Amino acid sequence: MNGDSIPARQSAPKKKSKTDRPLPDPRHNAVFQEIALCYEARNSLKVPWSSAHGKALNRLLASLPSWPVENLLHCVRSRFESEVNHSDDPIVWLHNLASYVGGRLDKFGKPAIKPLTEADGVYAAQYFVLKRKREANKHEFESVEQIAKRAASK
Repeated sequence: MNGDSIPARQSAPKKKSKTDRPLPDPRHNAVFQEIALCYEARNSLKVPWSSAHGKALNRLLASLPSWPVENLLHCVRSRFESEVNHSDDPIVWLHNLASYVGGRLDKFGKPAIKPLTEADGVYAAQYFVLKRKREANKHEFESVEQIAKRAASK
């Protein structure tokens, strides 16, 4: 051979294992629970949810890293209090959730004036009943972070 060296064989890059993945966003579970609560209150059905929905929610949370969970929950409630199709699959509107940070929107996408109260009809009554029920069973809705802290303290 003319002094040419044969390049060393390169190994394929290692696949990421499940343990290499970053921890889930601690806001994910709280936002999902609020979506499920509001969807059930509006539609009397369980929210349709799959891995694609979870990924859409993760993308939303990644795009809003500085938003506290309270702002995100406010957006979810505002969306279900707005004049929109409440039975839409969440994957249709999750990417647009931040547009509700200012509160409820009317059917034209403009800010609504009046805040929702318990006197606002069946949805409001169902929402507040389910919310109280959830608060009574709050331990069932712990986030991954809360579970990890509780486990570490034992």
